[in-house]
Amino acid sequence: FDKNNKYKELKRIVELDSLLGGIDVLILQHQRLADKCEDRDSKSIFLAKLIESKLKKRAMTKEINSYISISKHWQSQKFKENQVR
Repeated sequence: FDKNNKYKELKRIVELDSLLGGIDVLILQHQRLADKCEDRDSKSIFLAKLIESKLKKRAMTKEINSYISISKHWQSQKFKENQVR
């Protein structure tokens, strides 16, 4: 992305990468807390947070995959251009 002057997207990719690592930890924490909790209300809160974290992870993964697709497209274009020469 830096070769194509897409610095905003590059910054977002780095941010998504760090967020994905953190969200995995949150998912594990919410899962453990929900499993250990005996109070029904608290358990439902932890399960709701677990679902929310999983949805966030899915959205972030989808976004980073879109950047991967764009990068693959650019790479294949450049490869085709170099083969023509």
